[in-house]
This record gives sequence, C-alpha cells and structure tokens, in this order.
Amino acid sequence: MLNGRMMTKTQNLLHEETFDVAIIGAGIVGCAMARRFTLEGANVALIEKAPDILDGASKANSAILHTGFDAPPGSLELQCIQNGHREYLDIRARHGLMLDPCGAYVVA
Repeated sequence: MLNGRMMTKTQNLLHEETFDVAIIGAGIVGCAMARRFTLEGANVALIEKAPDILDGASKANSAILHTGFDAPPGSLELQCIQNGHREYLDIRARHGLMLDPCGAYVVA
C-alpha cells in the first residue's frame, strides 16, 4: 500500500519510491500498524504475499470485540484493550461501519 494506493506485485514501483516504514504481512496487525504510521505522516510499504489483505488468520476470527474482562486491573493489557476498543468505536463512527453489540458467554 502506497499512501492509501493499493499496488499489486506486478506493479514494480518499489524501486521508484523511498519508504519510511516497510511492514511485512497485511493481516489485522500489519494493517493496524500501517494505518497508525500513515496517520503519523509516514510513507508506508505494506507487503503481503496473498492476493488481498486480511486473507489469512485475520479473516477467520469470531468478530467479537474483546472487552478485557479477564485482564488484571490496572495492567498494560487492560489499558491496550480499552484504548483499542475506543479506537475501533471511533473508526466505526467515522466510516459508518456496522456493529452489533451481541455480548458473549465465557464458559470456564
């Protein structure tokens, strides 16, 4: 991905541009990192071997947002989960994405 433009592997433009960051893997983590760096003004190369982004394990999740119910109070884990949830809600609102607050049960 070049400044928001998708590029296929047949388009050999990498030698013509300089990138601040190269991210290998366009799963959920790679895409999130690319988004964050791009928002900070970086020129990002997002490199993926599959024909499309989110084409591996990231596409097979349960689509339930983790709330941090089992994270230790005051932990970095809980803070990251809460920040990520707020960020998702912000992205959802800005882009009109659907969210069905369905809840979940955890069986111990």
